[in-house]
Amino acid sequence: MQLIPNAKQQFIDQNGLPLASGTVGFYFPGTLNAKPTYQDAAGTIANTNPVTLDSRGQALIWGSGVYRQIVKDGSGVTIWDQVTEDPNAGLTGNITDAKFVAGTDFTPGTTTQLTLPVAPGSSTNLWIFFDAAFQADDQISSVSGTTLTFASPIPIGVQEVNVKIGTTIAVGIPAAGTVTDATVSAGAGIDSSKLSFLQTGSGAKRRSIQSRLADSISVKDFGAKGDGTTDDTDAFNLAIAAANAAGGGSVYVPVGTYMIKPTGISMLSNVLLYGADAFACVLKANAATTSGMISAQSGANGWGIRGLTIDGGDFVTSIPLIPTNGANDFFIEDCVIQKFNVFGIGLNGGSRWRIENNKFNFTTPALTQNQALNVSISGGAVSEGIIRGNVMTGSAMDIAGSQILISDNFISGWKFGAGITTEFGTEEFQIIGNVCFGGGTLPDVNSTVPLGIECWATRSVIANNLCYSNGGDGIDFGGQYTSVIGNVCFNNGVGGGGSGIVARYANAGQNGSNSTVSGNTCFDTNGASGTQNYGYRDENASLARITISSNNFTNNKTGQVNVSNVITDARMPELQGSVPFTPGTITNGSSAGGSMGLTGAQFGDTVELSWSNDQQGNKLFGWVSSANTVSFRFENNTGATTSFGGGTVRAWVKKPINYPTF
Repeated sequence: MQLIPNAKQQFIDQNGLPLASGTVGFYFPGTLNAKPTYQDAAGTIANTNPVTLDSRGQALIWGSGVYRQIVKDGSGVTIWDQVTEDPNAGLTGNITDAKFVAGTDFTPGTTTQLTLPVAPGSSTNLWIFFDAAFQADDQISSVSGTTLTFASPIPIGVQEVNVKIGTTIAVGIPAAGTVTDATVSAGAGIDSSKLSFLQTGSGAKRRSIQSRLADSISVKDFGAKGDGTTDDTDAFNLAIAAANAAGGGSVYVPVGTYMIKPTGISMLSNVLLYGADAFACVLKANAATTSGMISAQSGANGWGIRGLTIDGGDFVTSIPLIPTNGANDFFIEDCVIQKFNVFGIGLNGGSRWRIENNKFNFTTPALTQNQALNVSISGGAVSEGIIRGNVMTGSAMDIAGSQILISDNFISGWKFGAGITTEFGTEEFQIIGNVCFGGGTLPDVNSTVPLGIECWATRSVIANNLCYSNGGDGIDFGGQYTSVIGNVCFNNGVGGGGSGIVARYANAGQNGSNSTVSGNTCFDTNGASGTQNYGYRDENASLARITISSNNFTNNKTGQVNVSNVITDARMPELQGSVPFTPGTITNGSSAGGSMGLTGAQFGDTVELSWSNDQQGNKLFGWVSSANTVSFRFENNTGATTSFGGGTVRAWVKKPINYPTF
């Protein structure tokens, strides 16, 4: 708080009494040339000169600069004759005062230019007074160097032009603790460029608060409210444009609910849009989007979205909440994407992108087309993408392109297509470590019963995935040279039949030939009364050169495998057993044999045997003589008698393709 000066000036006589009806004259110093004063701060109401005081010895007197002041009483007797000045006249700093006198320095009514002692740089660094009347900037035509040009000649009658030139005034340093919230007006408008910031720590450099705050732009800097009512779309776009114009930067979204109109927000190159908290920073559609809530077009590269909820409001529209078209080098991570009508993210063309750790929520799973994530090549080639760590509930993903990694995603409760679908013509996918469960039990609009993974990409790896309790198959593959390794598929086919792993055949170029199925485990916990028909099956006999080895396909509803093609390197399960045996003496043309128990041995199995000692030219052969029993025989056709001591007979029993449950 400060003492407020009296609004009127008070004059007193020699006895200290009010100078009633006295006069105060104002003149240029050293002369009796009148210098005007005014009744208002704007200098629009001129006083008489001399000024006549009222009965209380008071008057309103405003002026600027230095004056000769002559004060007289009502009888004309001089009280004082002194030089005075306005409070700002004596301030020091880099202020330069310039005084121009009529008849000497300028001609009233004619002169339009004055030469200043220093160059002010611009008109904002000038304070100009005609006599004591301040002149607004519109009186200035231009400032060039030290030449000041007025918009019109200096008016007739002006005796003196005073010009103050400079940018700062030294008023002293406030004492410590004196500048507080209470002493600074709420509307003071102190520019952040005039306040400094110094980070703690050795080597920190001082810079302005303005520079520090410019490290991150906030959408609220451009008028966003986040109150759940105001349309904040334009504020987002202005903030993103500002970051882009600066060469790139971060745009911060504080906690709040920001309403977004149908035309949406446009991402630009080298801008990160990020929220304080994904669940508390909500971008919410106020109507059905027509362009996407956040979109990026071709040429928008190197951008990112992080830590936001994108809420489509379940408005009916086929436009993705986040569409991209030909954008490269971007990421969308740690976001919640919800209440979309058809597509959550729609990526159309583009390379070197990441979709990571997002949560997709589809309000009502549907049999018609919908995808949490849809990647298309209709807008250009797609490659070098990463889809990792996402949680998709009620909707799944459909991906086209090449060189795509799909890993560690958790997908459940969808009703359209597969949990993970890769399209025809795709190639070089890695589908690793995903969980796909609870796909719908009814055929979708394309007559597909939802399955876990449907991969048509050639030269791909499908490994270590967990697919269970889906309406259709666990994993289908229809791309050549695919490795299906280490997956676990169980209790699938709940929609009326399905298998753990299925090799697909669409045409001569799009099929699962030349692939490897190894180390997988496929079963039904309910065995013959379950729903998963086979651990593995192929679609038809046109498939060829599929290696099937080291899998565990036991305990399915119908059987272990169902193989139709004849050109298959199938290594079915193998049983092993041994028994001590002493053949004794075997004459030429005679034989000696025995048997061993081997659980799981069945008619139709292949039996291979070995003897722990020298067979001496005898033949050793074996067969399944009854369920769980392998018989063997030594046969001597050497032309001589052979004699054996004790040894061990070992048996390997191999299951045939399409072997029954054992």
